[in-house]
Amino acid sequence: MTYPFDFFITEHDLDGLRVISEKITIEKRDRKIKLKRTRLRKKILEFIASNHSVSAPQLCEKFRFSKANRLERSNARKYLRNLDAIELVEIASGKSKNGTPQKFHKISSKGLYYLFSNNKDLSQDILKPILQKHNHILFKLFLYPYIQRNTLLNVDDTAVFSTVYAYLYDCCKNIEQLLMQIDNTYNSKDGNLLNQLFIWNNIPKEEYDKEALRDFLIRKFKSRWDWLRKADINKTSTGNITVSYRSNAILISLDQDNNSATLTYRGKKVYEFIVNEIMTGDRNVGNRLENMLIVYVDEFETQPWKGYLKLPLVKVYLEHFKLLLQLRIMELVFSLSLIYWEKSPAVDVLATDENFIKQLNMTKIHFEKWYDFFPARS
Repeated sequence: MTYPFDFFITEHDLDGLRVISEKITIEKRDRKIKLKRTRLRKKILEFIASNHSVSAPQLCEKFRFSKANRLERSNARKYLRNLDAIELVEIASGKSKNGTPQKFHKISSKGLYYLFSNNKDLSQDILKPILQKHNHILFKLFLYPYIQRNTLLNVDDTAVFSTVYAYLYDCCKNIEQLLMQIDNTYNSKDGNLLNQLFIWNNIPKEEYDKEALRDFLIRKFKSRWDWLRKADINKTSTGNITVSYRSNAILISLDQDNNSATLTYRGKKVYEFIVNEIMTGDRNVGNRLENMLIVYVDEFETQPWKGYLKLPLVKVYLEHFKLLLQLRIMELVFSLSLIYWEKSPAVDVLATDENFIKQLNMTKIHFEKWYDFFPARS
């Protein structure tokens, strides 16, 4: 599949995104509870993120609510310890104003992601220092290929940063959706989506299972074996399945661990099925327990679809994620180009960015292509 923009994300990148986007939890009384998104915690994270590192005294100085009411140093240390425990910040070496060693904390990669993913808005005063001080994977993968870092640092416009932040927030949500799809897809093995074909135990007595196997073999091998529709499906005394017609015979045999079944023709391996062994029955109601062998095939082998749908499951979801992101990139570029209807300092800066102009031209080309799909207009 081709995309309007040069966009690449690998499974290695996906692993990195998985680490930083993990749900933040706190261990308490052997239970995991979700991190409470208090307003003060958000403000503290924003302050740490917009600086290289901060100390407890700096937090106290920053969060002075009144002359007589400010964040106490013990509470500041407690906040930093808690944020460190859940990996939103990490320890950074540093010294106090008088040169003595002092414990400083800086925002972690997970902390930055948490800040972006859990806040629908972030002001220019916070976002711009973050872009200046941190080279996060979100920026490297999803932002800088389309708008260069120096461009954003030279822009002084709240509308631009609001648009950019909304885009990054959507990227976080799309990442989480992608990982949720991958992690919560049932009947998957080794990255492939599986489709139940037949139950090994039911052959040859159940007609449904016999015909399911026959239909699959016809779809898969009809150009090779035109005799399959007339073939008999049975089992040997050793428990192997045979599909035979006159002098033609297919043998399907289980491996020793019942994890796979191999299809052979005239002594040569032709195909391998995936097998899952489950226990059926319930002793509590007097039923006899029985090992049931379920035979699976790759989901996309049973469908007429072509192209990327025959990729492993992870790659299928990645392709879908890329497609969604391409649309969002075009929306970002288009929105930034239409912030003002006339020239402005922000537009002048964006116009000097080769990456942005390239994406703007590609967006224009694709809009014109889509425009031509519609019937003639008066």
